[in-house]
Amino acid sequence: MSDPALAALQFFRDRFAIDPSVTSSLLSVALSRGGDFAELYFEHRTNSAITWEDQRVKSATRTVSQGLGIRVVRGDAIGYAYTESFEFEAMRRAAETAARISAGERTAPPIDATPSSPARRTTTSTIPLPPSRPPPRSPSSNAPTAPPGPSTPPSPASMPPSATS
Repeated sequence: MSDPALAALQFFRDRFAIDPSVTSSLLSVALSRGGDFAELYFEHRTNSAITWEDQRVKSATRTVSQGLGIRVVRGDAIGYAYTESFEFEAMRRAAETAARISAGERTAPPIDATPSSPARRTTTSTIPLPPSRPPPRSPSSNAPTAPPGPSTPPSPASMPPSATS
């Protein structure tokens, strides 16, 4: 059986390019204002759900939550900051914020909360499902049925000239 800690390190290195040099740099920033101790908590969690109704799949969703929490301890003071982004600059700002809080600094520079990329940090996607099949015809029914699927009216270009006037 593999070591879960090594598997986590491998996952974050492969998926987000977070390696020991990145974590060391973040810890250096976190301790830069005199912190005694600092820790990094990386999280990447996925959740899948399927909703059934009348013995059919109604919807299927997958949610991804991720981020980094940084805690800095300085004496009796504790600073904590969090980011949902694994971009280095966002993680560095979180480490700096946690360091400032633990150092007792009351003012911090304004932070632009606008995401740096259009991708959402927490996403939910719905998997499109194929159209449901029509119920089977009973053998006693002689009524014609429409073929399955939507019908598309002919475009004017494919109609004879007399039909479009």
